[in-house]
Amino acid sequence: GAITAAVGQLEAASPGMGTWQFPRHAIASGNSYFPSPDGVALLQRHGIDIVYATSGSERDAEVREFCKNPDMILLQMPDSRARGFTH
Repeated sequence: GAITAAVGQLEAASPGMGTWQFPRHAIASGNSYFPSPDGVALLQRHGIDIVYATSGSERDAEVREFCKNPDMILLQMPDSRARGFTH
């Protein structure tokens, strides 16, 4: 998604700047679902602990399982009802 792409671009652009974090208890909101747990894991590494995204990926169960840890909250609605854009 756009959020994880932006975080990835920041990581690539600032390799010598050390580790950076979002503010404590930062929230990430996506305009669609996470296709795998990788994006949520990347956000968590940078301080995001609440994620809102739609559901609808074939790998939703893996994303939900990753977010069961005590440091992460995942809020989801069906992609068909809450998607931020349509094609």
